[in-house]
Amino acid sequence: LFISIYYSTLHHGFFTLLNQPVHQLCRNIHSAFMTKVMILITFVGYKYVVGFVSLAVFSWLVLKKNYRAAIHWLFVSVTVIFSVLLLKHFIYSPRPGGLLDASSVDSFPSGHTTLSVAIYGFFAFLIARNFSHASQRKYIYSFFIALCLLIMTSRVYLGAHWLTDVLAGSLLGLIIVFLAVISFKRAISPKLKLKGLITVAFLTLLACMPWQITHNYSEMLQIYTPYWPSYSANLDSWWHQPNDNTPLYRPNRIGQPVEFMNVQWVSSLSTIQNNLQKEGWKIIPKMSLIDLINRVASYNDEDHLPILAPLYLGKPPILTAVNYSSENRILILHLWASNIEFTDSNLPLWVGTLTYQLPRSHKFWLHKKYLQNLKEFDAPPDELKPFLRGFKYHTLKYDADKKPPHIPAYEWQGGVIFVMPNSR
Repeated sequence: LFISIYYSTLHHGFFTLLNQPVHQLCRNIHSAFMTKVMILITFVGYKYVVGFVSLAVFSWLVLKKNYRAAIHWLFVSVTVIFSVLLLKHFIYSPRPGGLLDASSVDSFPSGHTTLSVAIYGFFAFLIARNFSHASQRKYIYSFFIALCLLIMTSRVYLGAHWLTDVLAGSLLGLIIVFLAVISFKRAISPKLKLKGLITVAFLTLLACMPWQITHNYSEMLQIYTPYWPSYSANLDSWWHQPNDNTPLYRPNRIGQPVEFMNVQWVSSLSTIQNNLQKEGWKIIPKMSLIDLINRVASYNDEDHLPILAPLYLGKPPILTAVNYSSENRILILHLWASNIEFTDSNLPLWVGTLTYQLPRSHKFWLHKKYLQNLKEFDAPPDELKPFLRGFKYHTLKYDADKKPPHIPAYEWQGGVIFVMPNSR
């Protein structure tokens, strides 16, 4: 398995297909609280923390004259360091992007994962061999497996490694553990005094973690903050941009473009919201737990909006507005803060999607028929024009042959509507 992932990483094969979707999913479910939690978890597998734990355990084994265990412990520690350094030297694998200060060290394999699986794995073996019942050993191994899985998850969640990096790191760590265990079991060795072994390891970990957090936590918090690049533009060039520019798309949670961003609106958010409310639009507030329960339990068609908010640049929409003026369709507007700032205007640019929803049950196996029914209506940007009193607007249409296959035809035909105040 390790060789397969190694070969796949070298040649961008089967195993690497999941790297980008998983990375994008972690960026899109990112939260400040979870980042703090994951940083604390990743410290458990940090090289200095694990290194000091390894040194303390080795010293204890030597002092207690458990030389056979000490030699194998040293083998695991040295082998894992040299194997990771060797692989990082021979295979070039850049780390995932999108961080404020991404590491320049090669990504394959994950050193955190390899070190954690090897050291904590062999430590679990030394403890478990003192118990004769399989059920007792099962709980010990389960605990350390869960610990290593958490460390692996933290590396992927924080954007420090690809999925294949942590999979390869875990397999490499297991190879080293298996080799050490096979060698260790070739001769009968006395059981270790677990109380002293566990106490030394735990106290060392307990001493290193606060020191590591004090010295590196703020730095890690900054490094592992997702970064979305920003751009600057001239208001006039934005308004008169040609149709050969690449349009904006909204990706789903795994990074696949699923929606055409057909609205670009320059104005203050309060002005947009007040204008829409005057024109009969309903502003959907941020959903609380009670709102979620009511939406799931409601029989009203107008309450059947998606439970999971669509994301753009990893964030939910800043404004969601719904228009129910038509009996046979619902018009839904989502707006997000763009990553574009104007050099000659203080007004913000909002980008969004304007879509239809039919006020009747939507079965996923009838999706093609559902889209076919939507083709009967005008393009969504045309539906917005009657509500834009006090604004000037124009639409930019793109050639039909440039439409990506994943974008519905009715969305693409209307192009993008550009909106700004009449005073500009």
